[in-house]
Amino acid sequence: MIKAKSPDIELIKRMIKSPVFFIERIWGLVPQPLVCQDILHSHTKKCYGDFIKGKNITWQQYHILLAVERAIRGEAPKRISVASGHGIGKSALVSWIIHWFLFTRENAQIGCTAPTSNQIFDVLWKEIAIWHQRLPVGIKEKFEWSTTRYAIVESPKTWFARAHTARKEAPEAFAGLHGDHVALIADESSGVPDEIYSVGEGSLTNKDTLVVLISNPRRLDGFFYNTHHSDKANWQTLVFDSEESPIVDKEFVERQRALHGEDSDEWRYMVKGLFPKEGGVLEGGWMPLISREEIKYTDDVGRLLNPRRHNSSRIQI
Repeated sequence: MIKAKSPDIELIKRMIKSPVFFIERIWGLVPQPLVCQDILHSHTKKCYGDFIKGKNITWQQYHILLAVERAIRGEAPKRISVASGHGIGKSALVSWIIHWFLFTRENAQIGCTAPTSNQIFDVLWKEIAIWHQRLPVGIKEKFEWSTTRYAIVESPKTWFARAHTARKEAPEAFAGLHGDHVALIADESSGVPDEIYSVGEGSLTNKDTLVVLISNPRRLDGFFYNTHHSDKANWQTLVFDSEESPIVDKEFVERQRALHGEDSDEWRYMVKGLFPKEGGVLEGGWMPLISREEIKYTDDVGRLLNPRRHNSSRIQI
């Protein structure tokens, strides 16, 4: 952990066990007020009071953090898989977890990945930079941000989080991490190629490695899908609905309802955090970008421009 003066030791001990406490002490954010009696079964919006931006952690973010706490206490698997609709604040949440893990565990190493460079660098890594700027003076200086790594200044080669785009041709995103404190995080993990998980299998199956997967559940096969189905017994699984998030733009929800309808697969995975229905996917488990009914035919444009050089044909658009 980060070296602390004697009066701070008890605070650090509490932070080690609780990312919720860490977030409160570092950034002053506290969970939405609970109005239900049984916190372990309060997975609904109605169990929480009003959300105040800049003061509260959303109730959905809070439950993911509680899953991390249960994992650290040894009460539940250290593998956590979250299926969610859009916009529930997962990038901020992942940034908090990365800060907490690095701050409270000496020589911690974190592998972070996502299917696209935009998701990992333009979204998650920039979110880390935002929360780095908000760290208190005296703590902020202990961290060093770069475009692919976020490290502890004291020992940047052994104490860091690193970012890799998930490409099956270069599946090293989860490889090469060693030590007593290792975490693996995959954003939009439904789209991460299985080769990434296969290469990192040693770390993924290590009972001491914290694993956090968060994604819109777009596919009906693959590693992420299995964490909610055939391999579910080895994971803490959570499912969150965008409609129940206090930070999701209501216009987004209404637009998806108008565009796709509540019976559509797009509504299921973009809003409700549910996997597509079996009949709506292509071979390979992916949702199609357009339906067969949306395919239109037209004359070959090249034939129309120069009919002598082209045989009569039609192309799909």
